[in-house]
Amino acid sequence: MTQGDAVRAYGAIVRMGQKATGAAAFTLFRLKKGLQEIFEFQNEEEQKLVQQYGGQVIENSLVVIADKDQRAKFQAEVEKLHAMECDIQPVTIPAAAIPEISLAEIEALDGFVIFE
Repeated sequence: MTQGDAVRAYGAIVRMGQKATGAAAFTLFRLKKGLQEIFEFQNEEEQKLVQQYGGQVIENSLVVIADKDQRAKFQAEVEKLHAMECDIQPVTIPAAAIPEISLAEIEALDGFVIFE
């Protein structure tokens, strides 16, 4: 799995963690902690890249870099960052433990959560 995959999975766990109960919630909590470290690392590194390439962050997520060449370099660096491998062990939870899970959440968690 890549760090980009881990960032997407972290967002899904944050959303669906509120829907889980009991043992499934505890299992997701443990996974969330591991993914959170990667999420925070990615955030910090992306902020450094924004500064390095003269960008601005608008509305907490949109990065604007006026210079076309700098923007291309920034995008290439972010892609490298997201392609880095990470070592997160998948967890198994019963699918019935989370009754309201979306297809997007399942896709984001693929490889990190095994639903039985």
